[in-house]
Amino acid sequence: MTVSKQLSLPVFVQKELFGENDAYIRKIEKDLSVSVVLRDGDLKIAGEEENVEEAVQIISRLSEVSLHGG
Repeated sequence: MTVSKQLSLPVFVQKELFGENDAYIRKIEKDLSVSVVLRDGDLKIAGEEENVEEAVQIISRLSEVSLHGG
């Protein structure tokens, strides 16, 4: 079943998460077969439910690291 989740993240965290030429987000998209789109400051993650949940967990962990200067 295809689902989507939305995450709100600070702009500086979004920039770090996407990486140069969106390399980091592209890797997550490829490895988990999800789509990640940035619209109006929110990330929308879509795909199969299990993959979306895993992507949300990964992105959430990475954003926490970014917020705490990791």
